Amino acid sequence: MNDIYEKTVVVGLGNPILSDDGIGIHVVSRAERMLEGSVPGVDFRLNHSGGLDLMDELAGYKRAIIVDCIRTGKVDPGTCVICDIRNEQRITTDRLTLSHGLSLPEIIEAGLLCGYSMPESVMVLGVEAADITTFSEEPTAEVASSIDEAVAVLKKCITSSETR
Repeated sequence: MNDIYEKTVVVGLGNPILSDDGIGIHVVSRAERMLEGSVPGVDFRLNHSGGLDLMDELAGYKRAIIVDCIRTGKVDPGTCVICDIRNEQRITTDRLTLSHGLSLPEIIEAGLLCGYSMPESVMVLGVEAADITTFSEEPTAEVASSIDEAVAVLKKCITSSETR
């Protein structure tokens, strides 16, 4: 069955003109170019706002992988962190927690309350940011140098979470 309810959506979040905040956009754009046509059942999306807009991106998919910058202060900039939102070890990102005051679990719950079919599995691939306030279309050097690693981690997440 190859309809949308069996598919995975990969969403890159971020503001592409705020330095490291755009890392989700950079990673997902590169992954889409590399994997185009080679991974059936996967749709790639770019989202610059998060919040309730993210609910529309996730609706109708069985699995979701979200890529965004994180700011934990516990790891070096450019470090990739993976988390299942149902896991106790949650990570937070600006796009997933500040937009319209909803966290990712709340976005999923709101979608369900609205009658949408929401993903059963949601993974977040966070990349530790160094600077999310400087206007720049390029990430900082330490974060930019981690893009290839983040793409490799994303590819592994995609292939391990695919529905066949």
